Amino acid sequence: MNRQTISSHSSTVSTSTDFAEASNHDKAGKSYWDQTYRPEYAPRAVDPHNTSLKNFVERQFHRYFLKTLRSMEGKELLEVGCGGSRYLPYFSKEFGLRVSGLDYSERGCASASRILTKEGVSGEIVCANFFEPPEFLFERFDVVVSFGVVEHFDDTTNCLAAIARFVKQGGLVLTFIPNMVGLVGHLQRVADRRVFYKHVLLDKVILREAHEQAGLFVQECEYFMFNNFFVINMNEIARHSAEWYLKAPLIRGLKYVSGAIWAVETLFHPFRPNRFMAPFIACAARVIEPKASVSQGWDLRDDLRYGSNPDAGELGSGKEK
Repeated sequence: MNRQTISSHSSTVSTSTDFAEASNHDKAGKSYWDQTYRPEYAPRAVDPHNTSLKNFVERQFHRYFLKTLRSMEGKELLEVGCGGSRYLPYFSKEFGLRVSGLDYSERGCASASRILTKEGVSGEIVCANFFEPPEFLFERFDVVVSFGVVEHFDDTTNCLAAIARFVKQGGLVLTFIPNMVGLVGHLQRVADRRVFYKHVLLDKVILREAHEQAGLFVQECEYFMFNNFFVINMNEIARHSAEWYLKAPLIRGLKYVSGAIWAVETLFHPFRPNRFMAPFIACAARVIEPKASVSQGWDLRDDLRYGSNPDAGELGSGKEK
């Protein structure tokens, strides 16, 4: 029997000053997400076995997850920013993961729960701010994934440190953000500047460093996919306004361009992602000992270089500091 649980929490645990300050700098804001989600609407879950061209992006993500989530059946996964998630049932069905979601939008949580129900998948949806979450979520999960979350916060490092609290030692943090420093970002600024300015501009180097400064060991951080103009939106432009009618043909044309590129990649070989063209950045990192907050000044790179004692010199090099 499938089970879905929605629990709502306010500030149930105390947080550090850093976390509290960072939580007040969500550049999108709860009202934006509330307007985005439709609780009564339950789209299909991600289906990587659909071979149509429209499903090209989902198949690329599936290839990535096949590499990172293999042999994890029965493990626990949390999606941070799970509002309207089509991925939670996918993770359950494809990898046998026990899934949970966390979001502070009540409408987003209701939508995510509805999708789980439609797909016949058990899961728990927690409605809370991830900077001030219920205590039972801490150090519970083997995998924590977020899609388009961390780039909305001014302090990327503290945002990632807050997310890392949900992961067990040795667990995996998967972070996906739109590549707003590339072509997608430039076109988003043209299409809808208000949406563009809800993002912090991060490239793969900055995103990697933010993970490291949050106390995570980065396995890889790379540009992901070659093209996807479908991520460009006009969410802040009133539908059927003069501006909407002016820009809608541009967005529609860009989508046709993406379709053509995907057709070529399907027939021949995927193009190599790069800083200018890639629509996404993907980062895979681990939570390792010792666990420490950024405010404590612990630097993961020092730990890897010197071992647990920074005064011991480079690890295995025979050099003294």
